[in-house]
Amino acid sequence: MLKILVLFICIFIFTGCGSDISDNNPNDDDQLFKTKVIDGYISGANVYIDFNWNMTQDANEPSAYEDTEDEYYYWDSSDFLSINNWSETCSRSRPRIAEIPVGAIDSVRGNVNEPYELHYFPKSSSYSEFVNITPLTSLFIPYVNDFLNGALIADTDGCSEQSNLIGNTIISKVNEVIGELNRNFNIDANTLYNDFIASGDTQLQAYGELIVDFLKTAFNVTRILEIFYEVDLRTQIDRLVVEKILSKEPFDTVDFALFAKTRSEQLSDSYSKYILYAFYDITADNNGNLVDLNGNFYTPTVENIKNNSDFYIRTITFSDGVIFDNNKILMESKESANGEIEKFIDFGLFTETSDLTRISIKDTLRVISNNIQTGLQLNIRNQNNPYYIYDFNRIFETRDSTELEDIYNDIKEISASMTNITDNRYLLYDDDFQELKQGEWSYFERKQGNVTQQCFNNSEVVATGEDAFVLCSENINL
Repeated sequence: MLKILVLFICIFIFTGCGSDISDNNPNDDDQLFKTKVIDGYISGANVYIDFNWNMTQDANEPSAYEDTEDEYYYWDSSDFLSINNWSETCSRSRPRIAEIPVGAIDSVRGNVNEPYELHYFPKSSSYSEFVNITPLTSLFIPYVNDFLNGALIADTDGCSEQSNLIGNTIISKVNEVIGELNRNFNIDANTLYNDFIASGDTQLQAYGELIVDFLKTAFNVTRILEIFYEVDLRTQIDRLVVEKILSKEPFDTVDFALFAKTRSEQLSDSYSKYILYAFYDITADNNGNLVDLNGNFYTPTVENIKNNSDFYIRTITFSDGVIFDNNKILMESKESANGEIEKFIDFGLFTETSDLTRISIKDTLRVISNNIQTGLQLNIRNQNNPYYIYDFNRIFETRDSTELEDIYNDIKEISASMTNITDNRYLLYDDDFQELKQGEWSYFERKQGNVTQQCFNNSEVVATGEDAFVLCSENINL
């Protein structure tokens, strides 16, 4: 069954199980985790609890029963006998995912003629009689997505300590996002969990219908990509659409990114790998229809989308843990639509507050950053420059930890303060440059025969020559 992830609404494409609709329902006391699926009320969905956070239905993650009379889905405790250390608290702390196929019935919009998927992320592990899976609960995807990658947990271990830690992190993040949405958009984000059909909240219902329109568009794109590249994918679009919708401002078009991602593959040396098919700067109208630069609708084919976006195939390999000196490793090979390839090696813990060190190469261009967020960047454009030349193809293949550590140490030898930045001039050949940034200030040196100096404030040149060094030294405290 094809599935999709839309950055605010994730959908993965893997084999799923059909909805288990039974006329011989257990007694009401045995009905656990009652769940409504809502655009209008949806009948005929496949609903499951994702115990191991891989956003796909595994063999030991059972489908829910459906009570078609009272319009909800539920499980029985005996359904979870294959989950080690299972508990009701564990189930309540996991995502619930509803796959809505063609032929399902929407009580408001009628027959479903395009498939899509909805997600619920818990904001508490405490007991709730009913949970609603809606387009609005799916809006939390872009905010929690980073926590869903990297953990490869067996479905039978979905209630393990590792899986529980992820659950606690997700619950904490969801509550943080609720506060953020309340502040940024002046809305009560807790209402996103409500049954907006029962409450008659027409604004929330309108939000949901608009989200589903984008979801169906993303599904069509994913199906095309899956067939064209012969891979199983999950697809996501970024939070720009989410924020555009929540801003309550009417819009004719919106630009966004669309990502189709293969499932992570565990390699033999504590690394994992996946491929990301990325389309940046796609434009859609307010009904989710794709439009070109002239505002005309176009049929979603791989070629059409490539022609109306910035397209890359990104092959990403990342270490499952620390490799050396508190550094994890991420290696990426990024191929553009015209066949140009850029390779990156990143070193760091990949948290919001940690440093990230990078070296990249594209043709003869080498870019070295001792700290991407803030710090020094060295751009080597001169192909005769002998510094920082490595066999990236071999390194990507072998992932030799000693060689990776040597590269990291080479980068860290670059002087990264205003006091010592001039010590790096020996690294500069003609057309090469170095730049040190902090906040709105940056100091820039380029070699072109002699070394030229510039000090920038908010991207405007405010001093040159030795005056540039003096002024930037007064404002860059690195």
